[in-house]
Amino acid sequence: MPGGRPSEYDVAILPDVTELALSGATDAEIAHSLGIDRTTLYRWKHRYPEFCNALKDSKEVCDSAIVRSLFQKAREGDTTAMIFWLKNRQSKDWRDNQDHNHNHTGSVMFIKDSILDDEE
Repeated sequence: MPGGRPSEYDVAILPDVTELALSGATDAEIAHSLGIDRTTLYRWKHRYPEFCNALKDSKEVCDSAIVRSLFQKAREGDTTAMIFWLKNRQSKDWRDNQDHNHNHTGSVMFIKDSILDDEE
């Protein structure tokens, strides 16, 4: 509901917010279900700690269930789950793009001279 007067916050919506967040709904989906704009939802998160905590705590419960499920699939030998787990938990060693250090300790002239010496 963009524009107009901001919707009024009512603590009575907390059970609905909790249920929506536990079902995996995004902030945009929750705002839509509540009939408010996302900016109103963000304002409420900032202004009302109980609202923010209901969202945060419920999302953490939902996310933890997914983490447990992913972990179990990885343990059962699901290669995709294993790769996903390692890329996120050990990203330094398992990410697709590795950082390579190409700093040389010797001088360029020394390298050039050694190549020329080999040609003679």
